[in-house]
Amino acid sequence: MSNKSYYIEDGIPTWTKTPGEAMDWTVGFTQWLDGQLIVTPTVVSSAPDELIVSGVQAIAGSTAIKATLAGGVAGSTYLVHYTATVSAAMIRIATIRIKVVSDRA
Repeated sequence: MSNKSYYIEDGIPTWTKTPGEAMDWTVGFTQWLDGQLIVTPTVVSSAPDELIVSGVQAIAGSTAIKATLAGGVAGSTYLVHYTATVSAAMIRIATIRIKVVSDRA
């Protein structure tokens, strides 16, 4: 995961952001990959018209997925699903939660 402050809520890593922030979030899959590389990285927001996902790419030698998350409605919470597909057609999904706050107090 990224170096931003987070907490665990219901077993899901949770971060906060404001509607005006566009920030990169990275999810690592090294422990699951067993030496394979990510060939198809996908990132999907639970409300794609509100929390915008862009710049999805495999990084760190194709062992992690990075995406930029922007927008969102203050007071809303979104699940973001990172899907790693490897050459053996195996799929692993990791989910993070983004809570959008009106400002950083």
